[in-house]
Amino acid sequence: MGWLDAALSVATTIGKIAGTIQGRDGFAHFGPTGTGANQKIGQVIFWQDENSHVWAVNQSFDDGVGIAFPAALGGKPDGQNILLPKLSKFDITLAFNVYSLADVDQFVITPWKNNPITGDGNDDEDTIIQAQATNQPSNVEFELGSYMRVTVNGSDSVCIVTVVGGLILTGIVLLSLTGAGSTRARVSNLRRLLPATTNGDQSSMTIPIPAGVDVSKGVSSIYVTAAVQNLQPLVENFVRENAGLLMPLTEEDHARIAAYVEP
Repeated sequence: MGWLDAALSVATTIGKIAGTIQGRDGFAHFGPTGTGANQKIGQVIFWQDENSHVWAVNQSFDDGVGIAFPAALGGKPDGQNILLPKLSKFDITLAFNVYSLADVDQFVITPWKNNPITGDGNDDEDTIIQAQATNQPSNVEFELGSYMRVTVNGSDSVCIVTVVGGLILTGIVLLSLTGAGSTRARVSNLRRLLPATTNGDQSSMTIPIPAGVDVSKGVSSIYVTAAVQNLQPLVENFVRENAGLLMPLTEEDHARIAAYVEP
């Protein structure tokens, strides 16, 4: 199974992170393996330091990761997207505290793939992002990871994928969804084949759902792999605005990652 064949985004909770790092030598890890100094554990690590601060760590040598917190009921605090470039760590203690106090426990971790399949045109400038969700209604836009919004239109049998935050949607690499019963759709390699529409800082594509797939009452699962451009400016802005919280991994950090053994 290749990178593009699996849904990599992971939903977890602040409570689970806290419990796991207490019971596993200060480590909780998620995402794809084989991407960093310790290839037996996930790309994204959470650990606690000697000052009881919790850090989100991206051990990958190549790829970034987004950590998305939804807005609390009533809208305060707002949702937050934390962007970790390769080989970096972010002090996530304050975010955990703020969202926990607002009764927001669940958040989503979504790795992104830099420099994907190259080809003609500007394909080598694309970044692959990927996210998933379960049990979503039809005809209602819902969040899918940090930078995607999706509407499954049951009456027209189409799926509208929108990327936000100034990203430019250049193609759908893979769309997989499960409708009513056992009806399933899998559409791939729609890179630059469908026209994208732009509205402000949003870019959208409409993907026909194959005949026979019943999405009139929503989907039980959906994941999307999309090719986008213009992610790097968002990462650079985040790095600049969070200079006190986001740091490169140190030699000691690499040694700690490499030495970790799953209990």
